[in-house]
Amino acid sequence: MLDDFTNLVKAIAAADSLLEVAHRKGMEVGDGLFTLQQARNGLVRGRAAMHTFSVDSVHAVTDPGLQLAWDAQEIGLAAIAEFKARRTGWEVFLLFSILLVAGLALLLRRMERPGGRYPLRKTDSESPGQEQ
Repeated sequence: MLDDFTNLVKAIAAADSLLEVAHRKGMEVGDGLFTLQQARNGLVRGRAAMHTFSVDSVHAVTDPGLQLAWDAQEIGLAAIAEFKARRTGWEVFLLFSILLVAGLALLLRRMERPGGRYPLRKTDSESPGQEQ
């Protein structure tokens, strides 16, 4: 019975820490918190079943709680993985944006040069009133 409770408490603690990390990163973990609360309810039921002095009745209550704690851990891991994917996406977007702005700035500098292929300013020899 002690092993059942120890495993359940460790699984709940691990899931709680994963969900907390995901929550601090701004991810939605409401489903994981609900699942974790159900696992905690299994722990309470297991403590009540312990008074029957029946290992089978404790297993019957703690095993579903352990499975719920593992499910909550998976939800937390999925949320952290989604955060990493979103962060990578933003990094790629930011890099692309910086390259685009740098390219446009270089193009404008090239276009502003007098005598260039696409000058934005006229050279002195092309000023109005003068014929070539």
